Amino acid sequence: MGAVANLLALGGAAEDYARWGYPRRFNFVPGSLELATALLLLRGRTRVWGAVLGALIMACAGATVLLNGEPGRVLAPSIVLAMCVLAGLLHDGARTVGSVQEEARP
Repeated sequence: MGAVANLLALGGAAEDYARWGYPRRFNFVPGSLELATALLLLRGRTRVWGAVLGALIMACAGATVLLNGEPGRVLAPSIVLAMCVLAGLLHDGARTVGSVQEEARP
């Protein structure tokens, strides 16, 4: 949802980025990175990378709103950041368990 909102500048995204001092059409940068995150999260092999990328994007989003004096807007990126960390940790654990099971097979 975040990728679509940023890419299409829905909900005043372009105005928000301008207010925060980002260049015109900057909304395409986080929108593209969020889309890449979603695609990476789809495949098992790239899920950890998607989780890391998503966490970095959300950390930057949280920092942006905090540094611009809008602490009321930090909740959404914080929740998504926590979900990305959780997805990365759970996937890494699943991969480790799967690797151990494969090694145990004769």
